[in-house]
Amino acid sequence: MKKITILVAALFVSSLSFAQVSSIVETGGVDAPVVFEGPTHQFAPCTSENPNDGTFENGFNCSSASAFQTANDVTVAAGENFTLSQITASIFANDGIALVDVIYYEDDGGLPGASIGDELGLVPTSQAVIGNNFGFDVNEIVLDLTDFLFAGDPDNDTTYWIELSVTDGTGSGSVFWVITTSTADGLPSAQLDGAWGIPDPAADGVAIWGGDCEPILGVGDNLAELVNIYPNPATTVLNVEVPADVEITDVALYDVLGKNTGASLVNGTINVSGLSRGVYILKMKSTKGTLTQKVIKR
Repeated sequence: MKKITILVAALFVSSLSFAQVSSIVETGGVDAPVVFEGPTHQFAPCTSENPNDGTFENGFNCSSASAFQTANDVTVAAGENFTLSQITASIFANDGIALVDVIYYEDDGGLPGASIGDELGLVPTSQAVIGNNFGFDVNEIVLDLTDFLFAGDPDNDTTYWIELSVTDGTGSGSVFWVITTSTADGLPSAQLDGAWGIPDPAADGVAIWGGDCEPILGVGDNLAELVNIYPNPATTVLNVEVPADVEITDVALYDVLGKNTGASLVNGTINVSGLSRGVYILKMKSTKGTLTQKVIKR
């Protein structure tokens, strides 16, 4: 199927041009068995943005009623993890935005690869019409997400992709992610038109990825030496022991797809009996810093 620009969208359910977002930059690290972050850098807020220039020049089809799919990349800087919590995007559509499915992908040679997670049926936290073009309203939508962890690499930037599948107020096929050629950050927008490809190498999507950048340092840092997490592998419970002068302020256990399992720390233990076998990532914030450790459920 050939791409059709928004200029003829009134006649055809089409694809537009859009670009992606950006490189998440703060400080940090990645996939070591045990990692530590100093207390002055705990989960620092950060964003990745390709700004709207106000021209609303084109878009790629991202309607849930269309066969087209559109995704934009996010780059996690070397030496850190990125936890995504919010997306702001500009969408061509009339009749407002009803629902959005968010799908996450690995990178496969500069294109979306295997799906690594999703969050479906999101109602925008807010939306506002900020302009119009080609007979379509431009809706700026904000999506508040369940935290999703994009794991980085200690030595190299890591690319992931985020797709938005959008349902407008009437469920039409004419919904488009706004693109711009005036700015770009990272890779151009990708579109699935039978297979993933780059329709316009100059086009990047208008969006903001918001979340937390977490530095990850090496084994042997102070908190890693203070905390005792056992048994690992675990079958039913995971014990977390810390000295009396260390206060744990937050604990989250993520699966390998970056989804928070909802497991909680109660009286020094985490119940993992209901989890599937596999590798998980424990993230713990304390008064002495932040610790990230791989744990195995068997």
